[in-house]
Amino acid sequence: MWNATTSCSTISAADTVSSKLSPKREGAAARQRLPVAWPAIANLSLASVAACARKERLAYTARCSVTRADCSHTPLRRTGAQVSTFLSLLLMLLVQTGCTDNGAPVYELTGSAMGTSYSIKIVDTVEASERDEISAEVSDALERIENLMSTWRTESEISRFNHGTGTDWFSISAETYAVLKAAQDISRMTAGAFDVTVGPLVELWGFGPTPMRAEPPMRADIERVRQITGHQRLELRADPPAVRKRIPEVHVDLSAIAKGYAVDHLAGLLDARNVVNYLVEIGGELRARGHNARMRTWSVAVERPLANQRSLHTVLRVDNRSVATSGNYRNYFEHDGKRYSHTIDPRTGEPVTHTLASVTVVERSAMLADALATAFTVLGPDAGFDLAVENGVAALFIVHTIDGFTESRTPLFSELFAVAP
Repeated sequence: MWNATTSCSTISAADTVSSKLSPKREGAAARQRLPVAWPAIANLSLASVAACARKERLAYTARCSVTRADCSHTPLRRTGAQVSTFLSLLLMLLVQTGCTDNGAPVYELTGSAMGTSYSIKIVDTVEASERDEISAEVSDALERIENLMSTWRTESEISRFNHGTGTDWFSISAETYAVLKAAQDISRMTAGAFDVTVGPLVELWGFGPTPMRAEPPMRADIERVRQITGHQRLELRADPPAVRKRIPEVHVDLSAIAKGYAVDHLAGLLDARNVVNYLVEIGGELRARGHNARMRTWSVAVERPLANQRSLHTVLRVDNRSVATSGNYRNYFEHDGKRYSHTIDPRTGEPVTHTLASVTVVERSAMLADALATAFTVLGPDAGFDLAVENGVAALFIVHTIDGFTESRTPLFSELFAVAP
């Protein structure tokens, strides 16, 4: 359903939040196609955002939707409290301020798909008939993507491939081929730090759909599962598009990249209709073009990576670019005094041990931003940063220190966001 507002509504200093705090592996609740979450007001970290809100004379909104588990490297532990609370709510942090009377109309389409929530904001006058057409196109597009790439739909294209017990070529759609090709390219670029076959290792460590572990798995079990994972165990063919397993046990999960692909696809639908001011967001991955209702470039909040509270780290002004953030600080278990992170390194089969707290990537493509944010989180603050610089990626790395946090900005990130919003 479309909601129409003007700038005299409560409008956020951050139009949205880039956050991969929501788990990426679709859970049982996600399969029920829950409706979009309802907003709730929470008095969390108001002081940390008040200064920004006063400066902008706007409101600050921080969202967190925990509705899916991470298909690749950063699944979130789904406790009973999280299921009961976050599956039905968007956590919102509001600082109310003044507004003007001459803002452009804002139409927002919200719903649920891919195990999470989505939002499309259009800043322009859009006739009701065209809104209905856009809504139908969005629904059809998301349904098709899930029918191709969802591992929770047993008859989806990727599920049928996973269920196969042979190593013959398996015909796939052009869309699935494009996503797999991008995934394999990033796997090679990152020397395996990004890997769409890592799911069995994630589950072994208790960060998938199965309950959280109380202790780490045995080394022999880790090595056994490693034998059926690895991006090199997949082979792609472009014409006609097809994929095959090098060993029958390989299992593919595209959730670490498919949300970004879906954002790109929906943005393309709007571009084709000559919509020039919009914000498309699916589960924290987003693309922005043009301006918001205040005639300013869209603003995207990056959260400070704190485990027990939500506060603002910075706000990015984004136009015609996509943003994705991957975090590594809220989901873990402890055993014998050692913390085991939910971020699994596919190359070792074990949780990462570095001090990187979060990575925000800004790219033209949401699909690339989605996957690169995950890959850099695995690589860590040194190797990840160096690779981002080497490949000209705009990225913000936030690292844990004894005194709190420090940040590193790649040259392109500094160039894009040289002036504070």
